Amino acid sequence: MENTKTTKKRLPFNTTINPDIQKEFKEYCSEIGMPLNVVLEAFMRQFSSGEFVLKFGKNNSLGIDIE
Repeated sequence: MENTKTTKKRLPFNTTINPDIQKEFKEYCSEIGMPLNVVLEAFMRQFSSGEFVLKFGKNNSLGIDIE
């Protein structure tokens, strides 16, 4: 895995998100001592490489298949 601390260029990432989800995410990242951006970058990397697939169902339900 690429060491994100040595990456030369960092870009801001702005999007809207459910405030309750954001709060839970921030709290858990803080609890485990992991920076938010490191966790988000790991999710992005795994998603874009096909390591897991998001499945959308009826009523906006969401499931995840891990390959």
